[in-house]
Amino acid sequence: MNFPGINVTDSGGFQMYSPNIYINSNNEGVWFRNPISGEKLFITPEKDMEIQLDIGSDIAMCLDRMPLYENSKKEIANAVELTTKWAERCKKHHDKLQKNLPLNKRQLLFGIVQGGIYKDLREKSASELLKLDLDGYSIGGLALPDDCYKGDKEKAKKLEYSAIEVYKKIIPENKITYLMGEGEPVEVLEAVSRGIDMFDSKYPTETARRGTLLTTSGKIKILNKKYLLDKNSIDKNCKCFVCSNYSRAYIRHLLKEDEGVGKELASYHNLFFMQKLFNDIRVAIRDGKFLEFKKKMRKTFMK
Repeated sequence: MNFPGINVTDSGGFQMYSPNIYINSNNEGVWFRNPISGEKLFITPEKDMEIQLDIGSDIAMCLDRMPLYENSKKEIANAVELTTKWAERCKKHHDKLQKNLPLNKRQLLFGIVQGGIYKDLREKSASELLKLDLDGYSIGGLALPDDCYKGDKEKAKKLEYSAIEVYKKIIPENKITYLMGEGEPVEVLEAVSRGIDMFDSKYPTETARRGTLLTTSGKIKILNKKYLLDKNSIDKNCKCFVCSNYSRAYIRHLLKEDEGVGKELASYHNLFFMQKLFNDIRVAIRDGKFLEFKKKMRKTFMK
């Protein structure tokens, strides 16, 4: 990839959310369907570790059983139990495969805390995974699309923040904390203020392809007619390649025509914005001004 930063691979647990890929699972592993060839693939925790080590990522994730939001508490409890069992198998095999490597050459391994919307199940999952002394811990299964919560975004965010607070009471400060699936600027800031270190999300690129661009003045809907002849850059305060070379009108035109290059340019800008946001967060924390920075960004993006 020639990426100079940290590469992270996921385990495939989230793909159990997709009926086009997921077939079924049992205690031994998961059956997936190749969406191109239709071939059936059986992935065990051990096979999962081998795949992620072969890819050569810096951080791998344990195979987890991600329950659906609408599952019963009993089903979610079963998912927590299976997630713990699979994590035990992942760590055992992961350690075995790297036993002859020096510590500074080993791939890190993170566990994924499940439990849905239930505080007691979240506590159980975090406590059980902590016993494995993994390199880091993730919160899975909550930063989902709003339609999973029947469009109730406020409810979704309250559940997410509550899960973070439960998690942080159990997972010690010397372990990296990772919120999976969150990438909206204000929600990232709220999560950081609750102790989250790391994120992943399709939000910046997916929203870019659909015409929502992130700027220092807030979000803009570039497909709106008012940008038809707008010769300004997406964001006058942005120094990215896109803002230095193209106008809002041109990006709008490309997206309107469903041109692939338009989606690439819009995605590039949003990713650049998010990278700068994270850098600004680090600077604000270092300077003791994070709460002030969060308040300013909330005002910008909530208007």
